[in-house]
Amino acid sequence: MSELELERSKNIIKVFQSRVKSQIIQILSIYRELSTKQIAERLSKSKTTILRNMETEDKTGLVDLDLVGYKEKQSSGKYPKRLYYLKNIEHIDPSEQLNKLMHDNPSLVIEYNNYRLSLFTELKGIIDSSISYLQRLGDELDKNKDKPEELLNLRKDNLGTLSFNYISQTQLRNLVNPIKQHVDDNEIKEYLNIRMILPIKRLIEMHNKDYWEKDGGLWFYRE
Repeated sequence: MSELELERSKNIIKVFQSRVKSQIIQILSIYRELSTKQIAERLSKSKTTILRNMETEDKTGLVDLDLVGYKEKQSSGKYPKRLYYLKNIEHIDPSEQLNKLMHDNPSLVIEYNNYRLSLFTELKGIIDSSISYLQRLGDELDKNKDKPEELLNLRKDNLGTLSFNYISQTQLRNLVNPIKQHVDDNEIKEYLNIRMILPIKRLIEMHNKDYWEKDGGLWFYRE
């Protein structure tokens, strides 16, 4: 990991401690590019709030840190229209170099823990939205319980797949480093392995709607 990469990692750790900044990153991870207005609408925030998290006087905004870029297009207003896009951002795992950096600067351990906390908080927000979505879908299914064809159509707007299982330490090692190893069936299964595929774009767009809007194309079924 180069010095530039280490500095970028530190910036990402700090950025994810901000709820709004992490939400902007999530939105831009889904859509190729969005205007200030489009980001604000999808996050239910003001345009001022979005701009304040893009560029700041202390140079801690997403654009300042070179994590988000933008293109300018002519508009009918006084200023050009900005279209924001996400630059390459990956979640950070503690590499050997990053661990050394933490050893040399112990306060970074606190920042890294806050970064991890923000990721779980972001995931919790997605889960909460999924629960709300399923409850609303349930209401729609109840309204149409006497209409079999409509029930099948509504089913196409489900939330996809969710599965989880419990694995042992040896099984975890096999996942991280897939080398054939003996697995002791008597081992305690002390880890939770989760696999989830969600229509995240649908979740975001339905979150701000006060009515149910059918999509019908979320998942693929044999006719």
